[in-house]
Amino acid sequence: MIARRITDALKSAFDVLIEDLNRDQLELWNESVLRYHISKELCLAEVDVRNEWNRVDLVAKDMEETAFVELKFYSTTVRKSALGVPIAVKGRPSKKNLEEFIESSDIVVNASKNKGIVEQWGMKIDHVLIAMIYVDRTDSNNRKYSDYYGELADSLSRQRVFNSSAKAGNYVATCSLYRVT
Repeated sequence: MIARRITDALKSAFDVLIEDLNRDQLELWNESVLRYHISKELCLAEVDVRNEWNRVDLVAKDMEETAFVELKFYSTTVRKSALGVPIAVKGRPSKKNLEEFIESSDIVVNASKNKGIVEQWGMKIDHVLIAMIYVDRTDSNNRKYSDYYGELADSLSRQRVFNSSAKAGNYVATCSLYRVT
C-alpha cells in the first residue's frame, strides 16, 4: 500500500513540474522542492512522513508498511543576471551524477538493514525505493541525462515500479520510481 501511495505522490509532483516547465520555470526546482511536493501529497493521504531522517531522504509510513526513499533530481539550469543575461550553467550530466545514483541505493539499503536505525524507527522497513526525475533540454546538443539513465536501473538490482516521460516547452522530463532488490 505504501509503495502505491509514494507512486501517486511522485506522479503528482511530476505533474506540477511539467506545469512549471511549460512556464519555463525549471530554475524553481531542485531535490528539496521535489521532496516538498512528495511529502505534501503523502501527508494529504494521511501518511506519516519524515524528511532527511538518518541520511534517508524520506521515510513514509502508513498503517501497515514503512518505506525508505532516496530522492534524485537532475537538471541543467542556466543562471541569469538580473538583466536576464546568462552568466553560468548549474548541473550537467556527468559520470559523477551516475556514480551518485548508483551509490544512492547503497545508502537506503544499508540504512534499512542497520539494526540500530531500524530499532530507532521502531519497525521493520518494508520497501526501499529510489525516486528519480531528470530534465533534458530539447534545444541543446550537449550531453543529456537520458543518455546516462535511460535503461540503467534495470541492470543494477533495481526494479522499475513506475516510469513516465513528458515533453513540456523546451524540455523532456522523465520520472521513475525503482524498488531496490
